[in-house]
Amino acid sequence: MSPVASPDVVLRPAEVELHRRLHPTVAGLPKRILSLDGGGVRGLLTLGILHHVESSLAKVKCPDKPEAFRLCEYFDLIGGTSTGSIIAALLAQGKRVEEIESLYLRLAKAIFPKTIRTGFRIAKYDKKSIDQQLNEQFGDVELQSPSFLTGFALFTKRMDTGKPWVLSNHPGSRFWDQGGNRFYKVRDIVRASTAAPYFFDPHKFDVQGENGRVVEHGLFVDGAVGGMNNPSLELLTLALHKDYPFQWSAGPEKLFMLSIGTGQWFNQIAIPAYEAKSNVERAYHAMMGIMQDTALLGLKHMQALSVPPGMNGAFRSQINGEIGTMPSFAMTASPLLTFRRLNASLETDQLKPIIHNDFRSEAEFTKAVDEIRMIDSAKKENLDRLYRVGNKAGSFLATENVRITLDACP
Repeated sequence: MSPVASPDVVLRPAEVELHRRLHPTVAGLPKRILSLDGGGVRGLLTLGILHHVESSLAKVKCPDKPEAFRLCEYFDLIGGTSTGSIIAALLAQGKRVEEIESLYLRLAKAIFPKTIRTGFRIAKYDKKSIDQQLNEQFGDVELQSPSFLTGFALFTKRMDTGKPWVLSNHPGSRFWDQGGNRFYKVRDIVRASTAAPYFFDPHKFDVQGENGRVVEHGLFVDGAVGGMNNPSLELLTLALHKDYPFQWSAGPEKLFMLSIGTGQWFNQIAIPAYEAKSNVERAYHAMMGIMQDTALLGLKHMQALSVPPGMNGAFRSQINGEIGTMPSFAMTASPLLTFRRLNASLETDQLKPIIHNDFRSEAEFTKAVDEIRMIDSAKKENLDRLYRVGNKAGSFLATENVRITLDACP
C-alpha cells in the first residue's frame, strides 16, 4: 500500500484542520511523531511512561491549565502496532493518558479473561471479547472521521496476500478514495493490528474500493508478524518517502520522533528447558524472541539515522555490550531527525529494585518476572506492576536537565 504524494488535494470541511497538521509546511516545523510498540497487556508499561511525557509537556505548553493539555496537540502523527495501535487511536482522538489508563485496565481484563481455550486449531482466547470491547470503544468511527485531531497510523499484516499494510488517516493517500481506505472502521483496522497469532484468530474484513464498494475479503494478523512491532522505522518512512503523501522535511531541527516500547529483555532459556518443550511451545518462545529482536533492529536503524535531543549521547539507548549506544555510527551523511527512545528494561536485575519487595521468596519474584514479560497476564497484581515499571522508567522526565523535545520552551 503505497500512497502517492498529493498534499494539496481538495478537502472536505471536516478534513481542513487535520490537513493543517499533516501538510508539510502549513503548521510549521518541527513535525513531531509519537511511535508506540506492540506488547499486549504490557501496553500499561507504555502508559506509565506516557503519563510522565504528557505531564512534562503540559507544564511547558499549558502551564496555567496543564490538565487541559492533550498529546494530540503536540504530536502531528501518532502511530502504533497492536496494543500500541489502540493507544495511538485513542490519543489521536484527543484522549488524555489518564483516561486511557482507566480504560486500558478494563480492556485488558476483558480481552484476556481467565478462561482460555485449548486445541491445536483454535486461538487461546475467544475473539468475541476483543471484538466487543473495540466495538464499544470505537463504534462506527471511520478512518476519515473528524474525531481524529491529528495524524494517525497503524500497522498490520495481510496474510492472504502476504503483504504488510500501513494505514493512515492522511487524505492524500493513493488508496484514500481509490482504495476506499477512508471508509475503514477504526475498530476493524485496530482489531487487525492486534490479531496476534496463537492468542487470537486472524481478523477478516472487507477490502474496499471506490465509494466504499467491497471488492474482496482480507485476512489480517498483528503487525508484529510483518516485523513492525516497533513501528518507528515505518513511521519515519511514512513521513519522508516521496511516494507517501506526508512529504515532511528531514533534518534534526525539522523532524522529531519519540518512540516508546513495552519493555526490553533478552529472551533467554536454558537448553534443557527448551528441549523439554513441545513444538508449539518452542514456536511461541521463538515468536516472543522475534518481537524483541525486530524491535531492537528498528532501534539500531533509528539511532543510526538520527541524533539524540540536545545532541546528548546519554539519550541514546544501549544496544548490546559490544557496540553500546552506537555513539559514532551513522547511516547517512546528515541525520534525518532527532530521535528519542523511552523503554523499560525487564531484565531481572533491573526489576528487583522496583518489585522485589512485593514477595516473600525468590521463587515468587522469579514467577512475577515471567508474568511481567507475558503479553496476556491480566491479573490485577501484574497489571499494577507493569504500570509501576513504566512509571519508574518515565519518572526521570520530571527532573532531567536536558529537554526531551526540540522546543521544550514556548
